[in-house]
Amino acid sequence: MQLKDNQESAYQLRRYAWNVGIPISILTDFEEFIVYDCRVKPNDKDNPNVARIMVINYKDYLENFDKIWDIFSKEAVLKGSFDKFITSEKGMKGTSEVDNEFLKEIEKWRDSLAKNLALRNPNLNISELNYSVQKIIDRILFLIICEYKNIEKYETLNEIAKKENIYKNLIPYFKEADDRYNSGIFDFSKDKLTSTLLIDDKILKEIIVNLYYPKSPYDFSVLPIEILGKVYEKFLGKTIRLTSSHQAKVEEKPEIRKAGGVYYTPEFVVNYIVKNTIGKLIEGKTPKQIENIKILDSACGSGTFLVRAYTYILNSLLEYYKQNPTKYKKEIYQDKKGNWRLTTDIRKNVLLNIKNKTGEQIKICTTDGFMAYDNIVKQNWGYDNQLGKYKVFHKIVTQRKGEGFNIWVERLHNTIRQRTQNFRGFHGSVESAYSLMKGIEIFYNFIKPHEALKGKSPSELAIPSLQFETPNRWLELIKLADKK
Repeated sequence: MQLKDNQESAYQLRRYAWNVGIPISILTDFEEFIVYDCRVKPNDKDNPNVARIMVINYKDYLENFDKIWDIFSKEAVLKGSFDKFITSEKGMKGTSEVDNEFLKEIEKWRDSLAKNLALRNPNLNISELNYSVQKIIDRILFLIICEYKNIEKYETLNEIAKKENIYKNLIPYFKEADDRYNSGIFDFSKDKLTSTLLIDDKILKEIIVNLYYPKSPYDFSVLPIEILGKVYEKFLGKTIRLTSSHQAKVEEKPEIRKAGGVYYTPEFVVNYIVKNTIGKLIEGKTPKQIENIKILDSACGSGTFLVRAYTYILNSLLEYYKQNPTKYKKEIYQDKKGNWRLTTDIRKNVLLNIKNKTGEQIKICTTDGFMAYDNIVKQNWGYDNQLGKYKVFHKIVTQRKGEGFNIWVERLHNTIRQRTQNFRGFHGSVESAYSLMKGIEIFYNFIKPHEALKGKSPSELAIPSLQFETPNRWLELIKLADKK
């Protein structure tokens, strides 16, 4: 069989590239040189010519040498010819980004689970329904990612989905996961609700069997965590309500609708902020000193900043230990390729230190009033039944009450959203990120009047000698910088 007619090879290439965000990929056995547009969502039933934009047989290599060289050679790529080729291929039918498609997928899960849970469990209230749907999706997603990464045995969920009473058979698997991972996702000592639920097999089977190759276009072994965070950020922008007849309806949260949608902080902005905050905080410190550092993401969302902060700390620890690998044999090791890695114990201890430092210190939990948060606050910090109140103060601040965004960082994110929405052809390069964030930093510090500072900018208090002579502060700052 010729490579151009090999359906499986084409699908495997397109599936991998689509998940990791590679727009154009090459499939070759040297007899044939085939180029695919991997922005088109792959389907295991696709004909091998779907999304194919170039086929060159080895007999035609000499004739097409200039074409291949001018686009795909290292020199051409460095000069930007490959980027121009990608741009010229825009507009192919079926083009879609993996995050948008995966969001549609889990929204379908939420819709079907919510409707079925409301039907089979008539005593569930709105808060319990939202909580249950979220927990079930979280658990399935966590375990399928573990399977794809060979942490769990591949197709364990799939085998359970072949049995009768699927949900009843999932519960022991969930409880085993709690023993292994000690994660709040599976903590049934606090969650007394979800193990008692009734769910039709058809609903769970439809979700689970479509998570595996070849049916699933998603490869969870390579799907970037930033993509999952971006999807979850948008996913959490909707809520489930119950009608008078106890039917479930999914709708956008009022505060999200009023704010114009959910905004996910771009990865390059996250990297910039973490590097210039956590990076400067831990620079030059020993692992023992880093242990005492506390990090708070007060507008957590999907946890992107916390994940990036965690990985940044791990990388810093690795660089420290690598300076004396003989001394730190228990902290690092070399993999088969000779790369230095942190041991699992070290990676785990970083998380445990954070948990131990923050677990008993929280006095106030501020949320935007999402209904599921009520149960989450109760389960994480406890509820005094005798006094009839939470063990922490649950403060609810919502935009619909006219209170604005509850967190300053969230306001900053909204500012970034408004700016980037106006950009055309903005692809999030590192250079653009630095320019954008530096501009916002200057604006906040030197130009924007702050209500908390009684209408003054931070620079007016920090540098009293810096006096602006005209209302055009931008121009004055540029002239000042030019003089220096």
